[in-house]
Amino acid sequence: MKEIETHLIEKHQCRVYVCGRFAPSDVAIKLGRKLKRRVEILEIQEIDGSREQVDQNPS
Repeated sequence: MKEIETHLIEKHQCRVYVCGRFAPSDVAIKLGRKLKRRVEILEIQEIDGSREQVDQNPS
């Protein structure tokens, strides 16, 4: 999916972490179809897009 920016797979805990701008239910459905296993959304975190940028060369 184009909306996914990064992902992390933890095989020992059987978890996948996905980061990006997407609908969590869409990713869960797609993963469930590919893996042919039950997929559960454990936690959703929204990151605030208004991060302050720090100047490299302050005046």
